[in-house]
Amino acid sequence: MAQSSSSSAVSFLSAKSAQYGDFSDGALVIPKDRWVWAVAFKGTFHSSGGPAPAPGQTPSPPPVAQSILALIDYVTGDFIQASIPDPYLPDY
Repeated sequence: MAQSSSSSAVSFLSAKSAQYGDFSDGALVIPKDRWVWAVAFKGTFHSSGGPAPAPGQTPSPPPVAQSILALIDYVTGDFIQASIPDPYLPDY
């Protein structure tokens, strides 16, 4: 999963189990007390570039981050969401 999102080799940084609410305050679809694996990877990840530029302007290149955080269901292993860059780690 992480390798397909990176333009360089991906390496594992860390993993920990916690409740979803420890990583996201949105929790509109996922209950905050759902147990997840939070898995961090190092690589070269391109996130979205933000809003469209004004007419006649050239869009800026999308930002590049050096980490990604994937939240995986603790029981089923189903992917829940990813954050680029990982908001809980320094950007290496």
